[in-house]
Amino acid sequence: MLGLGNQISQGSVLGFSNLDAIDFDGIDEYLIKDVTNFRSSDTQGTLAAWIKTTATTGTIFSSSDVIADDYHFQFGVYQSKLNIWLQNGGSSMQVQSNSTVNSGSWTFVALSSNGTRHQMYINGGSLTTLFINTASGEWLGDIIDRDNITIGVLKRSNFADHLDGTIDEVGIWSVELSTSELNAVYNSGKPIA
Repeated sequence: MLGLGNQISQGSVLGFSNLDAIDFDGIDEYLIKDVTNFRSSDTQGTLAAWIKTTATTGTIFSSSDVIADDYHFQFGVYQSKLNIWLQNGGSSMQVQSNSTVNSGSWTFVALSSNGTRHQMYINGGSLTTLFINTASGEWLGDIIDRDNITIGVLKRSNFADHLDGTIDEVGIWSVELSTSELNAVYNSGKPIA
């Protein structure tokens, strides 16, 4: 489980310790940690979080290259729907859900990959997804040259897609959780081992 920090100062964070949900202003608040190729051996996995937002666009979690805009993994809200956007050099891939997530109520969102396909979940339920570009289940280990992990913003050569909303209980697993395991996380509000 990757915890959130609760110390925000113009984007700086001193540490990661999950004490409270974090409210992001959509302008200049975010969490960032410099990590070279975070989870670079993971070719499958699950990412989950609780969010509360009315924003139409914003980042929940990302990991990217700060020198060039060619390498990133971004999970968030785009056009009011759950979205993943992956860029690996000249290859770009985007997957979007068919359901909105910007109701202003607490919503449990998750993304999983078994290495060959992506699946998105809202409040424990599996969603129909729209593959905007070619999608083959890429995960963190499939995207090279990443320098950071962020919550609430995409940080490449510049900051983009700040989330105006609240995020809590961000979890990252190196395996694809089953629907029943994701439902256990959703129903308990706590991570599973």
